[in-house]
Amino acid sequence: MMDHFNRSSISLNRWKTTVDASMLYSGKLDRAPDNSGLTFWRNQLNNGMAYTEAIRLLRGGTEYRNRIGISTGC
Repeated sequence: MMDHFNRSSISLNRWKTTVDASMLYSGKLDRAPDNSGLTFWRNQLNNGMAYTEAIRLLRGGTEYRNRIGISTGC
């Protein structure tokens, strides 16, 4: 019984991080995630990265800055 509970908790956590990673794309990039990006951010969150840190890093990226009109050139 306990083993089933542990597996269910792990599965639920993976599902939650998939949703969280998808929300990063929806909220910050205004698009659905591509497979490689979704996998990257899901893995970062599964490995302990705080959601707020993921947002900070995504907002510093070229795609986000281009979308909102901030120049990335020097």
